[in-house]
Amino acid sequence: MRNSENSLIDAIRQGETRSFEPLAKLYAPLVEGSARTAQETYSVSYDEAHAEALLALYEAACHYDTNQDEVTFGLYAKVCIRHRFISVFARRKNTAHLSLDELYRNGTLEEMTSMQTQGDPVQDEEMLRHLHQKIRGTLSRYELDVFYLWLENYSTKEIAQKLGKGEKSVANAISRSLGKLRVALQ
Repeated sequence: MRNSENSLIDAIRQGETRSFEPLAKLYAPLVEGSARTAQETYSVSYDEAHAEALLALYEAACHYDTNQDEVTFGLYAKVCIRHRFISVFARRKNTAHLSLDELYRNGTLEEMTSMQTQGDPVQDEEMLRHLHQKIRGTLSRYELDVFYLWLENYSTKEIAQKLGKGEKSVANAISRSLGKLRVALQ
């Protein structure tokens, strides 16, 4: 199994994104268990924790050294998932799923975007407009639809039903959106 696992990891590192699906299936128990633990520990939605765990698994595959024998990929992935949860969830204030305007008002968006304002209403409105433009410019139409519904605290299943898509497609869109926005808003 280790050879087939290493082959998948090597393929992912070479840009063959289709190889991630079988690897994700192989590590589904780790991802799902980690997501449930994060849900309880950090008071986040299962869908968000699951998306972050999948991102961490993908990043683990991109960085794991298949030529070494000291640490298994499973252990490496588990540590990567745990570190991602700490960096994403532990620092977060308990904002649940607030609207973008509420996130802005309580200062969370300033942390996300590293933009500072002096409380000038014109400047505040401009910053919010800039943020909305950045989000619209970063996400595809489908990702935008999914992301805004997700921000309104709809579950993956509810979003899938509203948009007439599969739950897996929605979960992937959430995961992609979070990753894209994390990079774009740094």
